[in-house]
Amino acid sequence: MLTFEGQKIQGSQSIFAKLTSLPFQRCQHSITTVDCQPSGAGGMLVFVSGKVCIQTPPAKKTKITWNL
Repeated sequence: MLTFEGQKIQGSQSIFAKLTSLPFQRCQHSITTVDCQPSGAGGMLVFVSGKVCIQTPPAKKTKITWNL
């Protein structure tokens, strides 16, 4: 499941279609840290920090959390 600007998108083909339909052509990521912690029911919390550059510099700091 991907939630993008309030829109819930489910399934790998639908997520791929949404991401490839976005209006920018270039996106670069630079990962600074990756931290993982176990969560309930055998899951994992993954916290990633770094920088993202969409289209043109300067890059902006970003933090992303996944509940896997």
